[in-house]
Amino acid sequence: KDPRFARAHAGMSFTHYSRAFLHTVPDVEAEVQKALESGRRSIGFDGRDAMGNWSLGRALFLSRQHDDALLAIDQALAVNPNYAQGFYAKGFIGIHADADAASLPSLDKAQRLSPYDPLLFAMKSSRAISLAHQGKYDEAASWAIRGTHEPNAHFHIYAVAAACLELAGRSADARNNAGWVLER
Repeated sequence: KDPRFARAHAGMSFTHYSRAFLHTVPDVEAEVQKALESGRRSIGFDGRDAMGNWSLGRALFLSRQHDDALLAIDQALAVNPNYAQGFYAKGFIGIHADADAASLPSLDKAQRLSPYDPLLFAMKSSRAISLAHQGKYDEAASWAIRGTHEPNAHFHIYAVAAACLELAGRSADARNNAGWVLER
């Protein structure tokens, strides 16, 4: 019941992030603001907590502050250089900040550090997005499909697969994945 427990605020930040990212709330922007507030509160109480910096980085990503998001993720990795989720977030955010090829080593490291990670679907899907941005459509489609086969894969992962499959010229497979997305 300690209101200054940094890790609890980091967890709340990630909860708000997840709700906004998956569009499970009516007001996504308000949820992003809650994620930012909780993330800032977390590192205000303990700036040396990797999860607090990570959760703030994720929230900053959603608020389209990619440079600040990457700085927060780098701080998380400075605190814990073996933080698989930190490397995944660095790769994921980097891809959205137009650093595709530079993001792949971070995704590789995340998978090496946590080969059975509950977010493995996202690591594989992020690689697919990066490869698609680089024009490597067949390879992107392969990684995107791998992402859909992982536990916990949600509708975004199937949407990425549909896009990558279409770019690779596999329209029937793309329609199947798109149908799955639309059902959900």
